Amino acid sequence: MIYISKINIKNTKIKTKCTDKLLSIFIVIGIIVGCSIAESTTTTIKDFKITVGESKETLGNSKLVYEVAYGKKLSSSVDIPSNNVAKVVYKVNSNDKALVAQQASIRLYSLDGIDITIPMSYAQSEYSYTLSYKEIAKAFKSHSAEYTLEVIVSDSQLSTPIQWSVGTIKLNFAVQQSSPLSRYPEQKVISHLFRVPEARPSQTISTAFTGLVLAPSAIFVFGMLALGFNLSRFPTGMTFIYCTAFLASITAVTLLIIQYWISLTMVVTLRYLAVLLIPTLFFGQKTLSYLNSERPQLTKEKTN
Repeated sequence: MIYISKINIKNTKIKTKCTDKLLSIFIVIGIIVGCSIAESTTTTIKDFKITVGESKETLGNSKLVYEVAYGKKLSSSVDIPSNNVAKVVYKVNSNDKALVAQQASIRLYSLDGIDITIPMSYAQSEYSYTLSYKEIAKAFKSHSAEYTLEVIVSDSQLSTPIQWSVGTIKLNFAVQQSSPLSRYPEQKVISHLFRVPEARPSQTISTAFTGLVLAPSAIFVFGMLALGFNLSRFPTGMTFIYCTAFLASITAVTLLIIQYWISLTMVVTLRYLAVLLIPTLFFGQKTLSYLNSERPQLTKEKTN
């Protein structure tokens, strides 16, 4: 049993050595094949162009189209005015076939230290990206300058990634003029919704109501002028309180009528008048009862 186990250990060691040698051979073959495939693969960028327009909708009809072949540079700088957009489009071909690269982007950098990499969108066998004014203004902090444009493509099939310097792009951002400080700056417009006016009665009803309101006052004034003022028989005791309260109630009604002419509406005036009528009628009845009780004595004095 011990002898057999020793033989098995030796056989296991021999098998392990053979397996390591075979694995090393396969790795070397894989590296050679991979290098030959990478060397035989020809990857290029085709149909590169930059289109500048006033908006995304006008890019299709724009005449400002800049094209350049792979490996070369633009003959002049691409000028992108303020509030315009620019669309970058190119294709990646490998052995004359469209290649969907794992990473495709454009890089924009300036001498001022601004460096931004933008990933491209893939659709219909081409990569594209639209530089809108708002996006680039925010990304570049509205810094107007010349930016170098590079195309970067990398994939596992490529031995070395593509980094192609296309040329320069001039971004012009509108200069924001700082308004002078004002002691009274312009404020926001206040929008106010007025309430719907209350329903008003017709002119006839208003005139009739006015006449009825003025009638008691007119009768009182003409009566006082006709009879005259006589305070010699003004009562005392509780009757004095009743008469004083009655006169105060009449005064309150008169002031209410004046307030009606100034600002109150007819409906509000009627409400206050209904409240004032209660003490006016009560104290008026007490006052008239006193005058009625004093009438026989007044008649006797007149006959004498």
